Amino acid sequence: MNDTALDRPDTFAARPAAVTTAFVALVVAVSCGIAESIVRSVSLLDDDAAGIGSLASGWLLRTVVYVVVLGIAWRMRRGDRWARLLLTFGIGVIGTASLVVEPIGMFAASGWELLADIGATTVLVAITRIGHLCAVFVAIPAMYTPAARAWFRAGRAAAPVGSVSTAPRDPGPRAGPGTPIRIPGRRRA
Repeated sequence: MNDTALDRPDTFAARPAAVTTAFVALVVAVSCGIAESIVRSVSLLDDDAAGIGSLASGWLLRTVVYVVVLGIAWRMRRGDRWARLLLTFGIGVIGTASLVVEPIGMFAASGWELLADIGATTVLVAITRIGHLCAVFVAIPAMYTPAARAWFRAGRAAAPVGSVSTAPRDPGPRAGPGTPIRIPGRRRA
């Protein structure tokens, strides 16, 4: 068998463009998160008080989160409804809140004086955060367009050639009172 899970064609019939858009937007969101982490790490490395251990543990945690999000996004792209729900709650609610709480807290503490102390790091972090939020605000609604909802509801509509379908078979019309019983292999007279 020469097919792997990553290089075989999708097992779905006509994935809606909105689902692909959502997947790409989630990849962009993760990329913005990585970019923000790099900017913050470079900024912290300039600070003598920053420890390499704390940076490494922060990067380890972020890497795990990013890999998990990308894995779930991949499953969403393949049609798994549970992945769409996890992304909606995890990225759409918790992730968005985590991106918004820090700047709101900083602004609440400093007010407009915060703008007087803006440096290159702050501008780069703001740009990556705005990109991250915009990508999430594209991805989540895209997963719930009418075409995407219908596609997720339908599930795995078509299987690749040579695979075994897990879809239930249609038993045909149900026999009821007065319905003649057909025995396979016998012809009706």
